[in-house]
Amino acid sequence: MNQIMLAAKTDCRSWSHRGRAWMILAILGAFPLVSCLLIVLVGLGDEVSDVLVGLLTGSCFGLMIGQLVDCFFNFDGPEGNLFGLMPVQRKNQILGRYLYLHLTPLGMGLGFILMVFTARAYRNRVLDFSGAVNELGSIVLAGLALLALGMVFLDLCLPLFYRNTATQAMLKIFTYAVGLIVLGLLIAQIPLDWSAFLSEVLLFFSANTWRTMLIGLALLVVIDLVSKYISRQAYLAKDL
Repeated sequence: MNQIMLAAKTDCRSWSHRGRAWMILAILGAFPLVSCLLIVLVGLGDEVSDVLVGLLTGSCFGLMIGQLVDCFFNFDGPEGNLFGLMPVQRKNQILGRYLYLHLTPLGMGLGFILMVFTARAYRNRVLDFSGAVNELGSIVLAGLALLALGMVFLDLCLPLFYRNTATQAMLKIFTYAVGLIVLGLLIAQIPLDWSAFLSEVLLFFSANTWRTMLIGLALLVVIDLVSKYISRQAYLAKDL
């Protein structure tokens, strides 16, 4: 565990050494707190709070991409060979990097819960904690879903960075994103009542919250383990 924490701290210091530690604090800490303050003092409506949540989510995903590139920017150059001198086993270096990067989606999920709960509690400038508490379950579930989405995004990207240079990995991510959009457009052309289909899917997942959480957790664990395995195999094959 000590080696994993050391590896995570090394990546964090690499980011902060370039003067960007304030960005993580601003997005993960100050942004949700300032947004909650605006909601309370100005009485922002649900529509505006949704905009703030969108800004938080978009900023965090941009931050995750920036952290990925920062971790692997010099990975394939001479500086990358210095990782071979670290008193940390390679598998623990990988686990430490996953731990460091997964802190951002964790902050994003917690920030989402805080902002949405505050917006529900101060709806129309009227304090109503009872109404917010009644919606707390759905708010937490949405926050956990956002956390899981961020973790899956990182788990899908990290093996690409371990197997390719940072530039090649970014190009592949962009290509895959465009491919998914094109695939979605093609699927939309299939003569099917998509609104009814999606309604059935949502009804299935909303019918039993615990079942939905267990299915999501199982998928998340499988994706995370497969991602770590691929990254480990690629990193062990690298000559440091």
